Amino acid sequence: MYRLCLIVFIHRKEVGSMKNNIQFQSPFAQYMTNYIKEKESLGFKSLEIKYILADIDRFLYSAGAEVIDEPNFNAWISTRINDSEETLRRKYMAMANFCKYLSYMGVTCYIPKVPRIKKKNFTPTIFTKNQIEAIFNSCDNMCTKSKMPKSIIIILPTIVRLLYSTGIRISEALSLKNKDLHLDDNYIVLNQTKNKTQRLIPINLTMKVVLEQYLRYRNQIPIVDISAPNGYLFVSLLGAKCSRESLLHYFHKILHNAGVPRYNSQLGPRLHDLRHTCAVHSLIKANQSGCDLYNYLPYLSVFLGHKNIYSTEKYLRLSAEVYPEITMNNSELNDLYNNIISSHYENDKTINH
Repeated sequence: MYRLCLIVFIHRKEVGSMKNNIQFQSPFAQYMTNYIKEKESLGFKSLEIKYILADIDRFLYSAGAEVIDEPNFNAWISTRINDSEETLRRKYMAMANFCKYLSYMGVTCYIPKVPRIKKKNFTPTIFTKNQIEAIFNSCDNMCTKSKMPKSIIIILPTIVRLLYSTGIRISEALSLKNKDLHLDDNYIVLNQTKNKTQRLIPINLTMKVVLEQYLRYRNQIPIVDISAPNGYLFVSLLGAKCSRESLLHYFHKILHNAGVPRYNSQLGPRLHDLRHTCAVHSLIKANQSGCDLYNYLPYLSVFLGHKNIYSTEKYLRLSAEVYPEITMNNSELNDLYNNIISSHYENDKTINH
């Protein structure tokens, strides 16, 4: 067995040596070598770049090409018919950076445009009210039945309720610090947001009580300065910020115990769907109370931290799809959306002028 391990080890060393001895032959050989050395000197891993440059180097050499122009680049790309979309994108990016380097060195060449990532159509899960209650109960049961001293267990009932009741993002919740809680005034402050803007989020009385209970239990964990103003609200037993991965792991268990079906490991339901559910349930409640959605949607947009009304509009459609009791048809939704966009555009023109 040891002899076999030694053979495998020697084979790996030989392969590694071969990887590092890539020889370029095209007119751009010296530029490629110097470019890789420069990347390595800056701390970049160069193996993938070497392979990509070696591939186009072989193509240019065999074609007798002396320039990297658009026809030659496209001819090379056309040979990569078996590459995945993501692999092709990485090759575009590597070649774009190399060609920028050539241009900087005074070599005239074509700089390819890196293709954009295509957004995948994905419909989020909107939990029903009964499912939300089942999820809350599942969190509470996991907390009371746990025999393991894991801080994540006492975090779950609080953070799941916080995500649903406020609609904040997971990253925003995990970045909360003790000083961001203003329970006496019933609000929290988000300083680390997706759009780099500070937001004040109101919390209801129930959420306030949940946070107060959580703090009482959390502060019993023997961690130095656990309640210090700059300390994180949700922490591990080592005092570090609670990790997103731990939350996602336990949320899958919560869904299972709550009897909420999962589609697969990739698509969900996801923890982020609590945010979507918050938005849709908020619209439903506003509609049922007779609120004018035309006037309500901009407030929801600000509450969720969207840059503009476009990002919030999708919740109108989700609400109508998930809750048939909303009597809007597609034309009414489109009219409402167009009116909001027109109003938003007119306001922008007034401000800009």
